[in-house]
Amino acid sequence: MDVVLKSENIAVERKNFIFDLRENPRGRFLRITEDANGRRDSIVIPAPGLEEFRRVLDDIILRRHHLRERTADFLDGRRGGLTNGVRLRFVGGDVLEIHE
Repeated sequence: MDVVLKSENIAVERKNFIFDLRENPRGRFLRITEDANGRRDSIVIPAPGLEEFRRVLDDIILRRHHLRERTADFLDGRRGGLTNGVRLRFVGGDVLEIHE
């Protein structure tokens, strides 16, 4: 039987995420459940893997902010907007393709 040690909920757009830190005879783990319109999916991260999981999330968040800043700088250089025919496309990782 699992014991819930801590539970937090966050809502993002039309999804609800439930973070449960739990413990059972095999050890502690984090269960993340996504509830979208009554459909639930979960992942379980064993406690020893939480630091690595966090490191990966932090890296993804930093890259996202970095891309936003670079895009804003590009748009500022274009006097606040894109001219007709210019398209931006994000391609894996940090790559921003600009098509004119």
